[in-house]
Amino acid sequence: MHKPYDREQVSKIISDIERYTKDLREIGIMSREDLEDRRTLYALSMLLFSIINRALDLADEVILTNRLGMPQSYQEIFDILRRRGFIDRSLADEMARLVFYRNMIAHLRRPHR
Repeated sequence: MHKPYDREQVSKIISDIERYTKDLREIGIMSREDLEDRRTLYALSMLLFSIINRALDLADEVILTNRLGMPQSYQEIFDILRRRGFIDRSLADEMARLVFYRNMIAHLRRPHR
């Protein structure tokens, strides 16, 4: 028998994702040209980074609560969930791509002028 999910932790994660998603919509990015403004680009990057990190936190909570193993990487988190039937291959692949972009954002270097 597995322990119950930490409802407070899960609620906080979901609340954060909803708030960041709302903030993302409020920025109102409509085209690639909108990203030419550095402040908009940086705001977008930070919000996407935060959303993906909270999705990783949620996935990690599922893995820990259900004792599904210890992932060795962020991408392995979604592979474990797929193998154990929590998500399908399509979602696992999409999340793996998001982790790739998250890592790009994490290592984004500001160009020197």
